[in-house]
Amino acid sequence: MAVHGDPSILHKSIDVQLEKLIVEPCRKMASQSTLVIIDGLDEYEGNDMQHRILSLIGRTLASYQLPLCFIIASRPEPHIRDAFDHPIFQHITGHLSLDDSFLPD
Repeated sequence: MAVHGDPSILHKSIDVQLEKLIVEPCRKMASQSTLVIIDGLDEYEGNDMQHRILSLIGRTLASYQLPLCFIIASRPEPHIRDAFDHPIFQHITGHLSLDDSFLPD
């Protein structure tokens, strides 16, 4: 709906996209949970943008009471691990390592 109303949103800042494409629709659906999956964060536009995306998600979850859950899949790059060590994430995140120690059974 947001893209239909403003196709230029796809060319706006990641902050604006998060607000218009995720936060605003979730506010309208306050009673329904929404899952957002970000796969391959480590492959996106460089370390600074990856850190910025995580910071935006953390601030959004801390600022708004939204029925919103994120799954962020990524290689455990040091700057990504460091971002999750920020206090804003400490009480709202869980970590699942899919390395050789992962036993799905």
